[in-house]
Amino acid sequence: MGERAINLNQQLNYIEQLFSSGQIKKAQKDLRKLNTQGKKEENRDKKLSLIEQVISFPSGKTEETITVKEIVNFLKTLHEKWKSFSPVPDADFQDLNKKFKESKKGINKLLSDVENFNKVKK
Repeated sequence: MGERAINLNQQLNYIEQLFSSGQIKKAQKDLRKLNTQGKKEENRDKKLSLIEQVISFPSGKTEETITVKEIVNFLKTLHEKWKSFSPVPDADFQDLNKKFKESKKGINKLLSDVENFNKVKK
């Protein structure tokens, strides 16, 4: 984290020098790029938090204590949030998607168990 803060300060100092020297357009472009980079990192962190929520969702739930509708609603909301936290740093894109896909295995198993339980009940 310390290295990242130093790098950010260096970038901001460079942009300030551009403004001071009259290179306004270049400074604005670099500032927008820096802002986008920060937003991508923030989105990455939000997606990692979502993955943790997905992993913990099935905990303590059984086919008797949850409905298909509740699981489907959770998944629908989850996917909407996942899409809204874009873009992410290019270097993290594939790894995040792989982790997200893997994290849903527990929910998918729970959903399958609930569906099977409901079939047996009928």
